Amino acid sequence: MITAQDLQALAGLLVARHGPTAASLAARAIAELEAQGELWRADHWRALRSVMADMIEGRLDPEARTLTLQ
Repeated sequence: MITAQDLQALAGLLVARHGPTAASLAARAIAELEAQGELWRADHWRALRSVMADMIEGRLDPEARTLTLQ
């Protein structure tokens, strides 16, 4: 099981490396996983894409480790 802190760390790494295109990379991964029937994995990428979008838009500090999932 991936934790909120894992999601935040991974999202921060992807945004640092790929900038705003990180979200489109996640969208591509989601589409590919859905096509393969890997819905559970696609859901994890959706959560990751959401955290990345918050970082890209400045709503979440990539350096902070305070993310809580609801």
